[in-house]
Amino acid sequence: MTLFSNDIFSTTSRFGAFLLFICLSASVQAKGVTPYLPLNMSPEIERQIERLMAIAGDPILTRPIPAARALAATEKACAKASLLCKQVKTYLRRYMKPDGFAYFNLEASLKSDEASPLANKRGQESDNAATINAQLYRQLGSYVGVALGGEYREDGENMDGTYSSYGADWMQLDVGYRPRWLSPMQSSAMLWSTNAETPFTVGISNYQPLTDLNIRYDVFAGQLSKSDKIAFDGGLTSGEPCVVGMHLSLEPVPGVSFGANRIMQFGGGDRGKCYELDNFVEALFDPKSADNFGAEKNSDDEFGNQLASITGRFNARGPFPWSAYFEYGGEDTSLGKAYRFGNQALQAGLYLPSIHDDYDLTIEFAEWQNGWYVNGLYGDGLRNDGNVLGHWAGDRRLDGAGIGGRSIMAASSWQIKANQLMYVELRQLKQQDYGGFNYEVGHDISMRYSIGLDDYLVGVQGMLGKTVFGENFYQAGVFTRW
Repeated sequence: MTLFSNDIFSTTSRFGAFLLFICLSASVQAKGVTPYLPLNMSPEIERQIERLMAIAGDPILTRPIPAARALAATEKACAKASLLCKQVKTYLRRYMKPDGFAYFNLEASLKSDEASPLANKRGQESDNAATINAQLYRQLGSYVGVALGGEYREDGENMDGTYSSYGADWMQLDVGYRPRWLSPMQSSAMLWSTNAETPFTVGISNYQPLTDLNIRYDVFAGQLSKSDKIAFDGGLTSGEPCVVGMHLSLEPVPGVSFGANRIMQFGGGDRGKCYELDNFVEALFDPKSADNFGAEKNSDDEFGNQLASITGRFNARGPFPWSAYFEYGGEDTSLGKAYRFGNQALQAGLYLPSIHDDYDLTIEFAEWQNGWYVNGLYGDGLRNDGNVLGHWAGDRRLDGAGIGGRSIMAASSWQIKANQLMYVELRQLKQQDYGGFNYEVGHDISMRYSIGLDDYLVGVQGMLGKTVFGENFYQAGVFTRW
């Protein structure tokens, strides 16, 4: 499957060399590594940090947010949101110590009779009764840091948040289970999100933007969970597919940012090892030849599965700040043209971070065509441990169904008092019926109320919904966080 023309890839190669030159030049005055803030682990403070970044005019295109970047944003936002700024600064103080807890969360819930996948919860389902997750960090000097994290649930466990970091602000090497989110959207990401368990990856990125264009990048590689449905030699082979992800963005003027993302899935079993890069290099620079087969090639010669997206965000500051953003992606090409996205997807969102100081509002819409998360070579599609790596809607349909759909999300938080926060979220999902199954309209509503007690939060939360298969589910419980 091809996504870009050869000219674009040649330009990317030249730009990569230029970027390396800039990075080496910047290393003279480099700062050390930074820890990352939680990603869909501590929702209350994450929501407040999202608000602060928008008010500060910092256009976020990927997550997790580096702690150093959030700290820099407080300098721009504190004059307009004193309470919010105080809350975020208080939280960020824990990262200014050489070691300690980044977060600690404990949740207990009533079990739903029906098990429905929960969006962006690393494979968690609604019949899970208890969850505990935490992360410890330690700075081993300015240029080395380690984090020990993980999550244990009744329905599974993972090592999300366990990784080590080396390097500087212009190039930080992260090795381990570092989560990623390749989209400006709050509720969904088409290419890479926290919907599935975080795989082990090795990646380099920068948190300090480069040059006057404020260039940011993230390149990572890893392996997905074992699949028994990898096509090869007229049959199937078993193995762990390889995956490479890339992000590149720039901010040409303050508050306006544009980015590009790419995911490449290849190898696994008899299709090849991850270190056998001949086909990868060809697919990287000549995707049309590497990913299409015909008279001169068969499917065994095809590279693998590729997805790409273009993102953008505009943050407006002032007395009434707002943020508008989008993600436009493709899972294939269209009309035989390498520069046209096929099996397209479009997401768009509007975020109002400060409505009368006490409220915020998010509205997001997504629509995608068939072909997302299914592939002729990889029968399990773009998944890790059974869950789609991208949009949560990919888990809410029949296995292997290549169908389009649309989703809508609206969410709002209310700062009731300085130590009390209420959050409400609505989701709706409509899957297309042309796959041979008559899906119903799925929907759910979730609410969360929390009270701050010194450095701790305690609260109650609940969710009620109906799946696209017409089954009702719920989740209700209590939580405490630090």
